[in-house]
Amino acid sequence: PYIVQRTQNVGRLEPSVARDYSPVGPTLRGSGFARDIRVIHPYCAYDRVPWKLTYKDGYDVLSGTLIRAEEFFESLSMVERCLDAMPEGPVLVEGFTYRPYQYALGYVEAPRGELGYYVVSDGATNPYRVFMRTPSFGNLIALGPMLQDTLIADSIAGLGSMDFVLGDTDR
Repeated sequence: PYIVQRTQNVGRLEPSVARDYSPVGPTLRGSGFARDIRVIHPYCAYDRVPWKLTYKDGYDVLSGTLIRAEEFFESLSMVERCLDAMPEGPVLVEGFTYRPYQYALGYVEAPRGELGYYVVSDGATNPYRVFMRTPSFGNLIALGPMLQDTLIADSIAGLGSMDFVLGDTDR
């Protein structure tokens, strides 16, 4: 009851504001949006393993917290399903070669939200150029409207619900 009391209706991020500020991950899904990069652009086995996308309409810290808890248990179930369905054979691909100055784009749904990388090869094993967009950067932009008209004591719950890493926001 204490967690609900300290998080329900705290750090509200209404859907119209969330749409305008474009947060990602549990912060966005806590505002009622069923958006997940694993659904939009399935990678690895996400299109072959059944799983449940979780989102809530509470628009508050409690919603984001419940999403994270449900996603934890869903992740455990997904791992079990993958292990049961995993075919026999090697895991690593042999014979991979680096090509100079080729680029690659990568994206995943990290626990905080969409994480994207753009990497250019130097022709060996080191990157020539790297650009990343972290979920912390996208979510932190929505912090202002989320904490508007919030008590200072409650602002820590709002800030903590984003689980951002300050170093990730360095551009």
